[in-house]
Amino acid sequence: MPTIHSINLPFKVPLSPTVSLDRSVNVFVVEGEDLALIDSGTKGSGKTILRRIRALGRRPNEVSKLFLTHSHPDHIGAAAEIVAATGCQVVAHAAERTWIEDPSIQKAERPVPGFDSLVGDAVTVGRRVGDGDVVAMGGFDLKIVHTPGHSPGSITLWSRADRAAFTGDAVPVPGDLPIYDDAFATLGSLRKLRNLGVETMLSAWADPLEGLGINRRLDEAVLLIQTIHRSVVRHSNGTDVTPELVQAVMVDLGLPGSSANPMMARTVRSHLQYMHNAK
Repeated sequence: MPTIHSINLPFKVPLSPTVSLDRSVNVFVVEGEDLALIDSGTKGSGKTILRRIRALGRRPNEVSKLFLTHSHPDHIGAAAEIVAATGCQVVAHAAERTWIEDPSIQKAERPVPGFDSLVGDAVTVGRRVGDGDVVAMGGFDLKIVHTPGHSPGSITLWSRADRAAFTGDAVPVPGDLPIYDDAFATLGSLRKLRNLGVETMLSAWADPLEGLGINRRLDEAVLLIQTIHRSVVRHSNGTDVTPELVQAVMVDLGLPGSSANPMMARTVRSHLQYMHNAK
């Protein structure tokens, strides 16, 4: 079975000239005969990742694949650094390719605060994958499980040998900002993950979970999405995402209003979309 190494990479999201949001992301090195890297962190993270690889007694050029669970800044930001240092192939879902290969399009369509400080140069997706595809590595395989919601092409990487799932940002974490583009697709992905029979869940947002803790977290995520939907229904007065609506949802979730950002507005919009379409 492969050996899994986690690397936690802190970064800051600037909300204003004087206020920034402290965040972090987990990336993973999967070690077999060769190495797979799952996500790359933000711009400048390459040095930390490569230093960790060398500390394992491995060489950067042993990284044969960089899997991007999706195209958001904290996952693709250092991709160009990694590719330049290792010569690896980039693997991602076809629906994420455009934003990975041309980050300027992502910046225009999803303007995360401080985007340019988080994302380095573009990379080419050498292998586009879809649900059910299997990528053979040296000594282990990773199966692609399409888990959309957080983004259209979000993927979970399923290591069948040790029943470990690398879920990226597919599972919202209670107490943190719930960020997704499609509320109902997220619910469907949570059901799909529950049916996998995962024994170890490795998330970009949270500590690893094992055994019964996985189903508890999935149940908590479902409840979180349901809570948001009820809040949006209660406070909305139409189809517009207003600052007042976003703040009301934040209050219902017990989150500080100061942490609201444009991504939270996208989450709220995903619920309004279903409310509007149902009429």
